[in-house]
Amino acid sequence: MMKTFFRAALASAVVATSALTAATTASAGANGCVWIGFDGGGRVVTQHQSGCVSGTYHMDIFYPGVHDSSGAYYWNGGIKRTTWNRIPTPGTKVCAQVWRHKSDGSYESGGLPCETR
Repeated sequence: MMKTFFRAALASAVVATSALTAATTASAGANGCVWIGFDGGGRVVTQHQSGCVSGTYHMDIFYPGVHDSSGAYYWNGGIKRTTWNRIPTPGTKVCAQVWRHKSDGSYESGGLPCETR
């Protein structure tokens, strides 16, 4: 009896974990120190991840008819996850690009992944 209960609980946990993972990472791409994907509702999600040097950055997302920017922020490692208030239609290719603000006033790309919703 206890063995059957344990198997049922384990199976339920696996199904719940699989559903959560599918909802948050069903479609995702990475390049450099940038990750892009979509949440369960189809909103664009980006992550600034390890692989870049510390400094001031901004993140852009773009797809046909849309170009949004996060505004400047300071990044010093770890993961900076942003859920954008944009829901592209299924089949749309969406790109994200993180830009490091250099001391001379120019920018340097930290990656440009694209993913199709």
